[in-house]
Amino acid sequence: MIGGRGTGKSTILEYLRWVLCDQPPVVTDEDTPNYKARRARLIEQTLKPVSATVQVSYDVNGVPHIVRRDSRDGSLQIKIADAEMRSCSEEEVRSILPIQGYSQKQLSGVSVRIDELSRFITVPIRAELNRTDQQINECAARIRQSYTTRRRQRIITRTLAQRELEERSLSEQADAIRSSLTGLSETDRALLDRGKVFDAADRAVQSWRDGISSLESGAGDLGALVSSILEQSAPAPAEPDAAILQAARAEHLSLLTDARQALDQLVARAKNILGQDGVPETDSVWRQWSKKLNAFKADYGAAVARSSANADKMSRLKQIEEQLASHIRDTGVLREELRTLAAAETTYERERRSWLELLNERDDLVQAQCGSLTSSSIRLIRAQVQRRADASHFVACLRQSLSGSRVPGNKIEALGESITTASDTSAQWNGARLSC
Repeated sequence: MIGGRGTGKSTILEYLRWVLCDQPPVVTDEDTPNYKARRARLIEQTLKPVSATVQVSYDVNGVPHIVRRDSRDGSLQIKIADAEMRSCSEEEVRSILPIQGYSQKQLSGVSVRIDELSRFITVPIRAELNRTDQQINECAARIRQSYTTRRRQRIITRTLAQRELEERSLSEQADAIRSSLTGLSETDRALLDRGKVFDAADRAVQSWRDGISSLESGAGDLGALVSSILEQSAPAPAEPDAAILQAARAEHLSLLTDARQALDQLVARAKNILGQDGVPETDSVWRQWSKKLNAFKADYGAAVARSSANADKMSRLKQIEEQLASHIRDTGVLREELRTLAAAETTYERERRSWLELLNERDDLVQAQCGSLTSSSIRLIRAQVQRRADASHFVACLRQSLSGSRVPGNKIEALGESITTASDTSAQWNGARLSC
């Protein structure tokens, strides 16, 4: 673009940067011009009064693109090849055509301002960085979820250890009361003593039923996922080889159909065992056990009623047995939940390793671009990535998390400094995160 001073060269370039959503650098100090404010004033004073739109046409690998921006509200539209014009976001425009636009003053600051240098380096690889950042954010979300699951697993493990002590205490109390009973017939005493046997058997049966219930729930959820995949299965394309593609889709559908049938059969069997509203089907072994247990409880209750000489002790025994039965049922629920969390620790460690690998991958992308810049500038500009050199964001997040905990600020700052000054910053960083 050629023209004399004041003919509008910079204005036209600024319009192009505005339409293509080039991001001005962030103002970091008083000496830095506010390019964003300057651009906003330019649009406000020149385009908006006449309700103008600016349209830019360009080719990407031979594919025509059109981006149009309205000065009235800043809205964007894009057209790719023969598609219709549609609304889009700034991020979509930047992902398709990342540009680097600089005024003379900005360009002269590339070699001396970290923010300008960072922008100069990262814009050409913005698409790759965006994909990596998205993967990092998704991985971080899974880490938070898996950490919550792992924490729940540990809480349940501690709770179960405590409940085992409580269960042992209640069981010993019940045994002590049974042993202290006097004046009972041999039949009634034998009946009371068999209470522990029936309780242990019922605990086993209940644990089996809890496991079957969890299986039914999990198989039902997996069956719903299989059905969803089947419903959304794409048809086989006719090109480039219809026979191979149709055969692959047929195998895909066959596998999913067999999986759904198997899962449906598992759910049906589980429901048959559990029965309607938790009552087993007639004549099943589960119903037979339920009848046998109820019959024993009736005989046990009658034996307790006959022991009028030990009315006070029998009342306490009944109360403890009811408390113990409720305690065992609740413990069974917790044990079943713990079984579903068996992979919590492994999942958390796997997701965390993936997150660290993605962070290193991002650093490698930037480092490669730094090397390219250094080489292209004949080493007049020497750029490199110093990993974990700035812990300020980590310190700020940690300080916010510990707000109100009375942890001295200098200790938090010292933790951040220990990362940046360590001989092995990676190990120190991981150690700091694990300790927190």
